[in-house]
Amino acid sequence: MSSSGRTTEHGGTIGSRVRDAIRAAQVTQKVTAASVDMTPDALSRSVNDKRAFTSSELVRIADFLGADLRHLVTGDRSDRREWRGQPNPQNTKLPRFEDDEVFLDQLRHAYTQSGTIHPTPPLPRTPHELRVGLGPQFLEALDNRLGQIGVDVIRARELMRPHHLDVEGRIIIAIPTSADWTQSNVDIAMHLAMAAVGRDNPTDQDVISVADELLMPENELRSIDWNSISRAALCRILRRWGVPTRALGTRLEQLRIRTPKRVRRNLAMSTSDLFRLQSEADRTEADRGKRSARAEKKGLPLTDLLIASSARTFPRWLINAHLQQVLQGMLPPTTLAWMLDVDVDTIELPVAS
Repeated sequence: MSSSGRTTEHGGTIGSRVRDAIRAAQVTQKVTAASVDMTPDALSRSVNDKRAFTSSELVRIADFLGADLRHLVTGDRSDRREWRGQPNPQNTKLPRFEDDEVFLDQLRHAYTQSGTIHPTPPLPRTPHELRVGLGPQFLEALDNRLGQIGVDVIRARELMRPHHLDVEGRIIIAIPTSADWTQSNVDIAMHLAMAAVGRDNPTDQDVISVADELLMPENELRSIDWNSISRAALCRILRRWGVPTRALGTRLEQLRIRTPKRVRRNLAMSTSDLFRLQSEADRTEADRGKRSARAEKKGLPLTDLLIASSARTFPRWLINAHLQQVLQGMLPPTTLAWMLDVDVDTIELPVAS
């Protein structure tokens, strides 16, 4: 992978092209950094050609911004098959950034058609108040808990990046389906924070601070004995808070909480790799007749959380509102089929005469 400061054969640098892509997407560097698991300083140095991007960082940046990864890396725009919706070398179809607006327009239409939109009550403004409102262990039923305070969560594979919008006073957070449960939590927390403090004209740092404190409270972080924490205990913290390793590592750095090298080494791993390593250790202990750490875990199995995160999701009340109107002959089943992700011809319902 070329360093960000190296001029490629088509001119310019990787850093300059990433900077241009951020501007074109009309987001800030701070929001971009938080969304792709980079620190603002690391992103700033990279786009200014003072630090090289890693391959994984460029992939996440391209995904978040809806940019052409090939162009970011090489500067070449001559072959953009995947962005025309044609098969890429892996025979998969990648969504385009502009497709998000198509989806969001259809989503707004679905809400307007429902005829039963209840505006979201004023949201708590502080992370502590949000945590109280969402209740204990809220991450294990996040969509439902948010629904209880009047915020809807939409998950759809058509989306390229997360959004939040207001439809007739109802706050909606729409995110891509993903098997990365922890990153989905970060996306939702960021957009919930934007909605909660949005009327106060917050800075990007205000939003990030609220999201970080919501997921990783400072007082709890400071109460942990990081010098003696085991890898199993670290995994339990990540599991309980539902955050990626990178997010926790960045949060500890920002709060200047000192941790031993082995903790930093664990947090430098991907979340899945760390969990996999601990799972192997758990199985080894179980084989030796010791009590498995997994047997002590409480809450939903991680598999259930991953399945929920990767499933297409629309609020039950919205689907029911459309269903009732279809049954009464007031609406065609087109939007209902779109929400359920089925062919409209497969919906067979008795329609009132």
